[in-house]
Amino acid sequence: MKYMELKDLQTPCWLVDQDRLQENIEEFQRVAEKHKKQLWPMIKTHKCSTIARLQKAAGAQGFLAGTLQECQVLLEQELGPVMFAYPVAGEPNLRRVLEIGRMGRLILSLDGEANVRMLSEAWQSQKKDTSNLPEQEVLMIIDSGLHRFGIQPELAGSLGRYIDQMPGLKLIGISTHPGQVYGAKNCFEVLQTAMDEAAAMKTAIASLKRAGLAVAFVATGSTPTFTADAEEDVINILRPGNYVFFDQDQIRLMEIPESQCALTVLATVIAKPSLDRMLIDAGSKCLALDQGAHGIAAVSDYGRIIGHPELKLEKLSEEVGKIIITGSTTVKVGDQLRIIPNHACPVANLSDRLLLVRDGRVTGAWSVDMKMKSNHSL
Repeated sequence: MKYMELKDLQTPCWLVDQDRLQENIEEFQRVAEKHKKQLWPMIKTHKCSTIARLQKAAGAQGFLAGTLQECQVLLEQELGPVMFAYPVAGEPNLRRVLEIGRMGRLILSLDGEANVRMLSEAWQSQKKDTSNLPEQEVLMIIDSGLHRFGIQPELAGSLGRYIDQMPGLKLIGISTHPGQVYGAKNCFEVLQTAMDEAAAMKTAIASLKRAGLAVAFVATGSTPTFTADAEEDVINILRPGNYVFFDQDQIRLMEIPESQCALTVLATVIAKPSLDRMLIDAGSKCLALDQGAHGIAAVSDYGRIIGHPELKLEKLSEEVGKIIITGSTTVKVGDQLRIIPNHACPVANLSDRLLLVRDGRVTGAWSVDMKMKSNHSL
């Protein structure tokens, strides 16, 4: 790719600060290693195999995936082992996930007897056609406060016994995601979320022990709770995702500077119909509509405009965004603006490639190659 100045780019486009990305990757890896934890980054944040290779090179011992497509691409490119974050249900989906598992080590997640039974039956069906089929490794999802997936911690022993008696399944660990942290109002509430999360995992381990069961993996994680999670003895696998990019959510929750955010959207001011309003050529199809993760409305705008606190990105249509001018500004029609997303994960998914920047110049492009493909086998 020919090097270009940012001013020469057609907008809108997605930019990644290459140096900041690498620094973020190395810093979280350093913290994990300092506390003797394994780091298995959540891949859905970037869906980019090139970034996954950077994480692996830095020391990541595996990955957490959010879609079967991510699992497949990671294993095809020998970037395993992989954990799949969510339960799988339905015969076509179970068939595919077990086929993907033949490519390399794939650990699945369960949160109830129905999932356990379906997966065991699918494994038994496949075993009829496959000699020497190994047992399927699984994690039990624990609800630590998000109230999404997962069983209550005190019920872990009961579900563990059920898994233990089902053909083809091997319970190797428990997992959780403290996503409720994105509703925290300050760093003290973030710390309390991490403490509640650890307490839930301890309760689950005690319940399993009473049932005569032990697990090797205790996996958890989010970017805001990462530091506190790393200091918890009960946890041995950390699974943050957002940290490679950071975003406005992390600025609010972790009190990090804007400069630590690696992902931005570059947009151009295309109109100024009044003294207090201007429009840009980036809307919800570039910036997404999240005002916080997990549907939590934590902020009142749709992204942070770098270097311009007097500008508020108030509303998004599909292809344009409306900015309210709250103070004196020099920004005019034709000027470019760089915007830090509220939530980086869906924003990266909206692009087919990420442009790499260094010192104000584009140095290359990486494909977002793990995006979902609908019924890819048809």
